[in-house]
Amino acid sequence: MLRLFCDSCSVPICRECSNGRHAGHSFTYLQDAVQDCRALTIQLLADAQQGRQAVQVCVWSSVN
Repeated sequence: MLRLFCDSCSVPICRECSNGRHAGHSFTYLQDAVQDCRALTIQLLADAQQGRQAVQVCVWSSVN
């Protein structure tokens, strides 16, 4: 069962792989990695929406 996330390779891994191919790599629990990714995605979306609004204001200002 995939319960870990290899931060070095950016892939989900099982406990056996954490001692094999990914030995010495940094890893976290997959659930934590998903939650971190979700929070980052929400922040990036908010930033993109602010950027879009700024562009719309500039376009609107230049038209009028």
